[in-house]
Amino acid sequence: MFRKSTFIALIFLTGLICLYSFQIFFQYNENLTIINDDNLKPCEYFASDLESEKLIFENRYQDLPIFPEIENLNCIGKIIDIDFTNQEVIVGSSTLLSNIFEFFGYIFLFFFSFIKKSKNLMFVFAGFLLIEWSKNNIFQYIEIWDNILKKIIPLYFLSLIVHIFFNFKKDYSEIKKNKFRYDINFLRFISVISVVFYHIEIPFFEAGWLGVDVFFVISGYLICNSLVSKLNDEQFTFKDFYYRRINRILPSLYVVLIFSFLLSRIILSDKGIREFNNSFVSVIGFLSNYYFRGNNLYTAEPSGLVPLLHAWSLSIEEQFYFFFPLLIFIVFRLKKEFTGYVVTILIFYSIFLNLGNYEANDIFYITKFRIWELCLGVLLVFINKDRLSLSKHFYYLGYLIIVCSILLFNNEVESLLPKIVTLLGVSLIILKKEDNLKFKNFFSNSFISLIGLSSYSIYLYHQPIFAFYRNLKENYLIKKSLSEFVYFKENLFLNYLFDDSFLPYIFLLTITLLIGVFSYKKIELEFIGSDSFNSKNLILFFLTISIGVFVYFENINNSIALKSTDNEIPMYNDRMPELENLLAQKKINKSIYVVGDSHMDMEKQFNYFRIKGFEIERFIEGNCFYIKNLYVSDLESNLEPWCKDLHNQTKDSLSNVENSIILYGGILPNYIEKEQFYNGYVFNERRTPKLFIRDDQSQEKNIAQYTDIKYELDLTITELAKNGNIIIIIYPVPEAAWNIEKINNLIPNFEKIDLHYNYDFFYSRAKSSINIYDSLTNDNIVKVKPSMLFCNSYIKGRCVISYNGNLFYEDYDHLNSSGNEILITNMIDNLIYKLKK
Repeated sequence: MFRKSTFIALIFLTGLICLYSFQIFFQYNENLTIINDDNLKPCEYFASDLESEKLIFENRYQDLPIFPEIENLNCIGKIIDIDFTNQEVIVGSSTLLSNIFEFFGYIFLFFFSFIKKSKNLMFVFAGFLLIEWSKNNIFQYIEIWDNILKKIIPLYFLSLIVHIFFNFKKDYSEIKKNKFRYDINFLRFISVISVVFYHIEIPFFEAGWLGVDVFFVISGYLICNSLVSKLNDEQFTFKDFYYRRINRILPSLYVVLIFSFLLSRIILSDKGIREFNNSFVSVIGFLSNYYFRGNNLYTAEPSGLVPLLHAWSLSIEEQFYFFFPLLIFIVFRLKKEFTGYVVTILIFYSIFLNLGNYEANDIFYITKFRIWELCLGVLLVFINKDRLSLSKHFYYLGYLIIVCSILLFNNEVESLLPKIVTLLGVSLIILKKEDNLKFKNFFSNSFISLIGLSSYSIYLYHQPIFAFYRNLKENYLIKKSLSEFVYFKENLFLNYLFDDSFLPYIFLLTITLLIGVFSYKKIELEFIGSDSFNSKNLILFFLTISIGVFVYFENINNSIALKSTDNEIPMYNDRMPELENLLAQKKINKSIYVVGDSHMDMEKQFNYFRIKGFEIERFIEGNCFYIKNLYVSDLESNLEPWCKDLHNQTKDSLSNVENSIILYGGILPNYIEKEQFYNGYVFNERRTPKLFIRDDQSQEKNIAQYTDIKYELDLTITELAKNGNIIIIIYPVPEAAWNIEKINNLIPNFEKIDLHYNYDFFYSRAKSSINIYDSLTNDNIVKVKPSMLFCNSYIKGRCVISYNGNLFYEDYDHLNSSGNEILITNMIDNLIYKLKK
């Protein structure tokens, strides 16, 4: 049994969680302040031992051999050199040591999975977390500890599951239907409040997303208990089960979908409506998690503006509800004793997937990465609470762990550790044999109880309410920023409603709770428990399906309308024969390799070139500017390289290109400058600054400075220009900063307005990038400068977005088809001039 000694171990464990999470929450700056000390001896100091206000250095790791050079162990985690030129502290590390610790850690966990005395196992868990916390103090700058423990702790969790399941199995035939538990309803309260506060971005709730994970465990537990108890009583039928699930989930969801559809037509832009239509259909088909995973996050609306984004979690639960009863029914009928083993295998499978090298979006959205959480709830049904006999201290500890996790972990939603820690707390609560009488009065408080019962409806409504509010706010601020160009009457009430303070969000929170409670009382209770369809259910069903059919065909018609413009003859049509003749004379292939980020994606123009017999090969992805020896990243991703597959594919493919045209470019200022672009009226809030990093085989990552970027870009262009290739460099396109696509929807007759901003804002933004391109002197380079086309051309000293009825941009910094046509015309003229020379 779990007794006081075990409780002491878990208290110790929780303290470590709090300390570790506290450090995560208040992220320390990894830039190091050091002294230019010529007397500094290698391997004697940790990087943090050196302090000064004179210089800011970055830490870089170097892999050291430790066999047979055993003396290098003394240098692990310590400074081995200081590079004052590049301002880097070089710290010793060891991949071999990492692999050794990891291997023995796995062996250690395997044997402890079957230990008899559970208190020892708890001390093992506390020990692992002690190492995880102390690595920031004892092993201060060794990345290997992060990698080891991020794998070891989840595997320890698996060991704990195996241990408890094998030693405290329940007789499946004894499983009966649970009575209503106020403590589980309180968990619903905590979960929905956490998620809502997280989406409102209230401080201290950066890990409020963990509320969804808590919901998953509760769902798995309650569904399995209901299913197995009915199997034991021989009252289970698939018809009743699915009717009850449908009546529990779909009516409220349908009302939210209808409500969101109506508001989308009033508030969203054309692009927003197209995305809403696709998401609407995916929600009806219970596949929204796969839709949002497959959605291009770069070109899509920001998550805060998407009304149905939260439906991804509903789709995972619905997929679980569809397949899980079939699995349990089959196994239970064949040999019920195997049921727990099957569930345990699913948990192992899912957690091991989470430890693999998968993209963060897969881990977040895809069902197989999340199924372990639902199955954890299922497994809790099969544990004998009487034999386990958890004391009340563990019950209290469970709440402490959950609250600490939500308040102190950070926003790394793909991370496994916060989920495991939080769900350990949930498990301790669920495994309590009976309600705690001391807390029952608190749990049954009318407000807490009502919010917990209404949690499903509150969750359904919170995202659409917040998303539509943010869209309205953005629309209003866009109009306000255009006051110099169009008539705008400021509204004091709207200024207050769209203020950046938390008062509007408190108002929204209140509205969300009221609507959620109303939905629970008037909609959910109308259908809960019913094992058949009634007329109201059928009306909601057919109305929602009808809207789904309508939005599906609406998007098809929009796609056809967009493609119809591809057949228009461009202004550069009459220049093409001369270009083709010159290419033939110079023995240049009619092959164009397009390299860069989304600014190089000019599909209509590419289609025209294909019609003319050119072969177009694209190496394009949003936020993936190509420089051979540098990768794109940002600080929020811990300097992990982005677009690595595309980068390597580009490098390999272009190395064999001969006598062809390479079209090269992108929004380079966004990778050099540290701030968002400001045009004198608004910031380009959709474009967050990125950076370049190195990522060599020894995993030494460091941020590339301006001189590095200039050198590596020159080297990249020089290599591309070999073998007779012509390199067409597209200089930075002036950013609009305004969201033009939304302005088109907001301002009547927008095409008649001349919209522009001061050229100095663009030049100060792009000066460094322009200087890099100007320094390139290879004879095979053709330079195209969009700023000469859209700045100081139509209006002196101004960069134009639209002029004399002509709109040149489609959004905040991408040219539209007309703008790209002007750009390509200039490119062809410059290329012809180069070939003639």
